[in-house]
Amino acid sequence: MNIYFAPLEGITGFVLRNAYESCFPGTIDRYFAPFIAASCRKKLAARDLRDVLPENNAGICLIPQLLANKGEDFISTAQMLYQFGYRELNLNLGCPSATVVTKKRGAGLLAEPELLKAFLTECYDWAEGKGIKLSIKTRIGMEEEAEWEKLLSLYESFPVSELIIHPRLREDYYQGKIHEEAFAQTYREICVEQKQPDIRLCYNGDIISREQIQKLADVYPKLPAVMIGRGFLMRPGFTVERLWLFHDRIYEGYRSYLQGDKPVLFKMKELWSYLQVGLAELGEENNPKVDKLMKQLRKCNACADYDSVIRQLKLLCRDN
Repeated sequence: MNIYFAPLEGITGFVLRNAYESCFPGTIDRYFAPFIAASCRKKLAARDLRDVLPENNAGICLIPQLLANKGEDFISTAQMLYQFGYRELNLNLGCPSATVVTKKRGAGLLAEPELLKAFLTECYDWAEGKGIKLSIKTRIGMEEEAEWEKLLSLYESFPVSELIIHPRLREDYYQGKIHEEAFAQTYREICVEQKQPDIRLCYNGDIISREQIQKLADVYPKLPAVMIGRGFLMRPGFTVERLWLFHDRIYEGYRSYLQGDKPVLFKMKELWSYLQVGLAELGEENNPKVDKLMKQLRKCNACADYDSVIRQLKLLCRDN
């Protein structure tokens, strides 16, 4: 079973990807970049360009992801990625954010079947002409599980290279129940009955442990891939030393290109919302000294203060 690193906006950029790949080489088969909002601009925004530049992703299998609802926007941005050498792209049809959905993008496009069909037609016509593989990351509908049957039928009418399914509705966001039967039925059709033998299937959603990966493999033995996001950040290693190595390389990476302390600390505090889960599981759970330092960390406004807190955390973990 292949393992993919999910795109998490603002978090899983090239700095984190390089840090993870250097700390845990060979763990990830494919990294998916956080979505680029496609448009007819003649060049990529500086942030998006920096994230997908081949020299910033050396040795990494990276799949850029595009967010769009107009073929012309997709083609314009995809063409720029094509010029950088990318021959596989991913369409985001799953983002549940209100600011995205109200513009009929991401999961919002699932409620517009005619618009979705026209959009996919333009995207796949262009992709086939360029020899580009085009995969889809999707939810199973907006409001009802019954929507999935028609959506799946639509997807199957296109040469989708890979279908990455997060088996939730848009209204579920990230906390609602997983609709297991919808995914199970899709697995039976694609992987067992092979009604669409050219489509690879991938599961995405709430995978945060090795045990869950094994359970998926047991339940779906022919499943080609699983995509994991938060789980890799909550449990980036199985030792304190690995966790700190991962942290240090990310911190150094951000400080190497971000200007000023504030943006660096914003990134690191966001990362710690995940890392502290792993720290707790490594024996620091309910440790009042650690809790106190974590509170100090969240209040840091300068890298010098952050460095001091991190030194204390490292010493405390080492002593324990």
